[in-house]
Amino acid sequence: MEFKGTKGKWWACCTGEGKKSHFVFAVNSEQVICAMSSNDPNDEYGNYTNLEEITTLSQRQANAKLIAAAPELLEFAIEMVRRYPNSPWIAEQGTEAIKKATE
Repeated sequence: MEFKGTKGKWWACCTGEGKKSHFVFAVNSEQVICAMSSNDPNDEYGNYTNLEEITTLSQRQANAKLIAAAPELLEFAIEMVRRYPNSPWIAEQGTEAIKKATE
């Protein structure tokens, strides 16, 4: 199981107070990993459509931070499964999470 996406660490941009757009970049190349726009009709800069759910500014900020942490979380899961193969919960849950990220 190998991650096929952009290698290396990622970082979340524009998650501060009052920021409208949210991006996740690769640290070494500044390649855009993810760009999120608003579907909040109260966001004057949002590209919203008639979606059922509204993604708030704080939700987009939190989503960007979680996405940026994904490579490190995957690396941690792989290492936990490797170090604790005799722990049924770690082996099962860790392997399932790794498969979600790599297959």
